[in-house]
Amino acid sequence: MLKQKLLLYSFVVLCLMNSCNYTKDNKAEKVKSNLLGKSIFFPETLLELKGCEFLQKNIIFEKNRFKMISIVDGVCPACIENQLNKMSKLKKKLGLTDGEQIFILNVNSADSSYFMRMIQPLINTNSILLWDSSYQFELQNDILTDDVHNRTFLVDCKGRIVLCGNPILEDKFKNLYQKKLRSSDL
Repeated sequence: MLKQKLLLYSFVVLCLMNSCNYTKDNKAEKVKSNLLGKSIFFPETLLELKGCEFLQKNIIFEKNRFKMISIVDGVCPACIENQLNKMSKLKKKLGLTDGEQIFILNVNSADSSYFMRMIQPLINTNSILLWDSSYQFELQNDILTDDVHNRTFLVDCKGRIVLCGNPILEDKFKNLYQKKLRSSDL
């Protein structure tokens, strides 16, 4: 009986540890170069989450301004803590303003109540949060992936992806983002 409980407990812990694709392994070399140069846009179905309100938001690519976009699993507490909140803290070091950092929160409609009660209070950012209840951002831009390295990228003033990779998981990317953001080639 004790062995069964221990086995069940171990199984549950293992499942919880692997339930989110947030890992810190070295996949920097596996970042898909086919994303570079790809133009992206923001579907009209995305809503901005401001506190507990949803607002229509029209994201405009501004002349001489980069935007850093991160796609986050909105019902994964580890993703909010280890990705969104950490990335938001990194914003200042990279030289980004609140409006230049955008998080796409993937939260399907069935999970929206859970998100607002349990997950939303964990979010600590002033950056733009865009609510995507049906993966429209990824589907319409043909960038759907579960690889965390391909879920953060920098776009230029024309909406083209100029850098792809996760600076939280790889210092190499942090340096690349800093260098690109300091450069003047938009």
